[in-house]
Amino acid sequence: NLDCVYNTGTVKVTGGTFAGVMTAIYNTTTGRLEVEGGTLSVTAGGFPSGDKCTIKNYGEGQVKVTGGTVKSGYGASSYNKGGSSIINYGNGLIEIEENANIADNDGGYETIMNKAAGNVYIRGGTVGSGEICNSGTGHIYITGGTILNVVKNNSTGRLNITGGTIIS
Repeated sequence: NLDCVYNTGTVKVTGGTFAGVMTAIYNTTTGRLEVEGGTLSVTAGGFPSGDKCTIKNYGEGQVKVTGGTVKSGYGASSYNKGGSSIINYGNGLIEIEENANIADNDGGYETIMNKAAGNVYIRGGTVGSGEICNSGTGHIYITGGTILNVVKNNSTGRLNITGGTIIS
């Protein structure tokens, strides 16, 4: 069982199940995480720095989910009460498209948190029962897909919702 995967290249999941082997993915400035199929299940979340997140996208990192499922067994949050399945720190990019499924994060606060100046695009797929939260200066664009909880803006960033379905 790995504590944390520090990704500086590209991690691509195209099928099968990648589960129970790590507690977190730290997508560094040059890192790219792509999920096209199968299941990526991160078991607990947590970084040596004390951040408790499952997938932390840092700097100019990119997370793109076009198919398959991303599951979080324990989320992340600056509130230290459980929280985000995917968190965007810095100027990174998160894209949720096509048949992606960002699964329930077992009682955490946010399924996706945009914490700095990065951008989140939800163009399709399903985003699970935690909130989508913009708490920085970045933007969240929702043009498609299904959101199973609230979308909120807690800072100076922008929410742009032009399509999709929000069920809260």
